[in-house]
Amino acid sequence: MTDTSLDTLCVNTIRTLAMDAVQQANSGHPGTPMAMAPVAYALWQWHLRFDPDDPIWPNATASSSRWATPRCCSTRCST
Repeated sequence: MTDTSLDTLCVNTIRTLAMDAVQQANSGHPGTPMAMAPVAYALWQWHLRFDPDDPIWPNATASSSRWATPRCCSTRCST
């Protein structure tokens, strides 16, 4: 599997999870979280770093970690 196909698979998986989250909430529209999946992937892949041994996570602010996933976006938009 090439890097490009792995990136595509990851983004499509995020989109699928976003659709499932909106469906489970029984509220909202999956358009925004699906459209923002590449942005969320880019943030997590190249900008935000998480070390489970150091959970303080100094490289991310509370707002960036809260909005970095489509699940949070869909939940925020559906309430």
